[in-house]
Amino acid sequence: MGSDPVLSLAPPLSLIVREKTRGYSSESVAATVTEHNVIKENMANNIPEILNLFKEQLNNQIATIVKEQSLDTQGYGFAYWYLRNIGGMTDIEAKEQICDGGGDLGIDAIAVVDEQVIFYQFKNPGSVEKSLEAGEIDKLISGLELILSRNHKSIANPELLSRLEEIYGFTPAGYKIVVAVSSLADMPSDAVSKLAGC
Repeated sequence: MGSDPVLSLAPPLSLIVREKTRGYSSESVAATVTEHNVIKENMANNIPEILNLFKEQLNNQIATIVKEQSLDTQGYGFAYWYLRNIGGMTDIEAKEQICDGGGDLGIDAIAVVDEQVIFYQFKNPGSVEKSLEAGEIDKLISGLELILSRNHKSIANPELLSRLEEIYGFTPAGYKIVVAVSSLADMPSDAVSKLAGC
């Protein structure tokens, strides 16, 4: 029996995965900003070659996960990797949250934690120096606007529709947006401003 690639990850690999969040709790936002600043400082003190090795290791593990789990895309694989390793979810839980693919409205996964709805967008650029494009945040915000106005049904994929039906079944305590990018590059300032305005 082969080893589970998710369980054999090197802990430092998570240093190159950063979150940007926007939620109702100023305490959680402050904690995330602090975490982001600490990670950025740690990255500035590391040798780029080592970080490139971490990125290579991440990409190899994602490729293994995609193959072994028979997943559709590398993007789906990164979402799965993140939810399993950073989110602490089981295999089944991670797969149930993912709605990545055509018609995802910029939302790659949706989770409900303590009655708070978390909308995820995952980006795994080819190199550690590349960030996500501001247009990805535009797509996410437009998708959320369609969802909140309930105008998404004719264009959303089946996985997204299923996740949203679950959310519509209760009154959430709040919402949170998590953008996870495996990159050293800062998010474009216009993307950060748009997220802050959500």
